[in-house]
Amino acid sequence: VLNQGGRSGMSSPRARHTTAVLLMGELALTVILLASAGALVRSAEGVYRSDQAIDLARLWEFRVALPEPQYASAERRLAFYRALDERLAAAPALESAALAGSPPFNASESGEVVIDNTAKGTVRVVAAGNRYFETLGLSLVRGVGLDNTATGASPTALVNERFVERFLPGTDPIGREVLLNSDGEGASPEPFTIVGVAPQLRQQVASGHTPVIYVPHAARPGKVASLLVRGRPEQFVDVLRQGVRRLDPDLPL
Repeated sequence: VLNQGGRSGMSSPRARHTTAVLLMGELALTVILLASAGALVRSAEGVYRSDQAIDLARLWEFRVALPEPQYASAERRLAFYRALDERLAAAPALESAALAGSPPFNASESGEVVIDNTAKGTVRVVAAGNRYFETLGLSLVRGVGLDNTATGASPTALVNERFVERFLPGTDPIGREVLLNSDGEGASPEPFTIVGVAPQLRQQVASGHTPVIYVPHAARPGKVASLLVRGRPEQFVDVLRQGVRRLDPDLPL
């Protein structure tokens, strides 16, 4: 009955024309959906591959939180971090180790960048110590690494490729000076000189690849630091804990 009714209802030229139009519309929507799905898959694959830039094999993160009042001043924190970094560089059990203000994918600090007296926008700020990119298994795109020993008026900085694309398109970023306004109220702008371009590295999971500026960890010795270590735990854990205890026996790692 349904079959006969369908035949009788579709016998007129107008009905056949309507059917053809509907089929063409359905086919067009199908093509659009498939194209969109393909673009989504390619985009997701690109994000996945970019997040695989870090070789996670034998990569570990520890954290130290310097308590007050012992480490209330930036000078005391800097002295501790420098002593710890020296021990890390000399420890044979570590393949590589570096201090950082925060680990990749979990950076929380941000600031406003000013270039040529013009506010450009908000960037993610990462304080990186010596051997930061080396420990992560990454190489700079251009330029040289951060100078964590200089005490001049304008510390060095690295910026990622997204920073260059958004704030310095078509120009050479090397040698440019930027001012960084921190989140804290009343904080004075900090001048930094760009000395290199860092590879794309996601510093927050939710926000994707955003403009990032890497500043020397020595210029921002915070109360909490991440210790990135590459190696085998059975070989370096005891060495690492003993190194921290010798600097401060009451400090947990």
